[in-house]
Amino acid sequence: MEIRRTNGGPFAPAEVEPVLDALHLGMSFALGRWVAPALPVGLDSEDRPVWEQWGARHCTAGAPGTLRWWFEQRDWELAELLRLLVDRFVDPDQQFSLRFLLSSAVLSAGDGFVEQRIMTAFAAIEHLTWTRLVTIGRMSRTEYKDRLRAHERLSRALAEAAIMDGVDPAALPALHEAAQRLPPDLPRTGPAIAAHVRNMIVHPTDHEEKLYRRDDGLIEQAWCISQHYLVLLVLHHLAYTGSYRSMLKPGGWAGNVEPVPWTAGCRGQHNPT
Repeated sequence: MEIRRTNGGPFAPAEVEPVLDALHLGMSFALGRWVAPALPVGLDSEDRPVWEQWGARHCTAGAPGTLRWWFEQRDWELAELLRLLVDRFVDPDQQFSLRFLLSSAVLSAGDGFVEQRIMTAFAAIEHLTWTRLVTIGRMSRTEYKDRLRAHERLSRALAEAAIMDGVDPAALPALHEAAQRLPPDLPRTGPAIAAHVRNMIVHPTDHEEKLYRRDDGLIEQAWCISQHYLVLLVLHHLAYTGSYRSMLKPGGWAGNVEPVPWTAGCRGQHNPT
């Protein structure tokens, strides 16, 4: 690939660093594992090499069973994601938040124990709901922290992005069954049961039977729905309008993609040209 200014002007190596960081994070987010641009070279106006970077950015081979939302044959959608991310990442005020969100999404896609993935995903979800509801949405800190529970904050963020909060019994049978046994003050929704499972992991008080034995596959399905929420909320935060592969039921054909919920029914097919 080639990196240029839109006006064709020159730039210094320090100015391209945020772009390389954004490419590193964006491609890793799309693939669910750490990948990076390799061995960038800077050329002058006469195409002579004047700068090189030999330091290796973090890369991994990936893990079996990693959840990945992007289908690699839809390269124009990766281009859209990277364009949106670079536009935001060059703003120093957004770099920390974007780095945290995308790094968390990469790690929770398939790294470490499943319980760790759930915790990592929820930390990023909390970060993003605060950003969307308080920083951008102007909700007061008091309302966010004292009047809304974790699942209610997540439900609001999902509603803003038109993301469904139900639990499909066919795709997530263990999670659906566990949701029916939630305390009376909790709704039978995806955010409620996902937050409930997260809380049982954090506060292990006689929860081993409920987490690992009563509903076979509960932990894995809680991870799937947590990653599903995180990825879609990040894509919505970036204003991405392409397609994605569902992470609610791993498996199936790699090319089974669908429009992101906030654009479904409002646009035609993407043109790969």
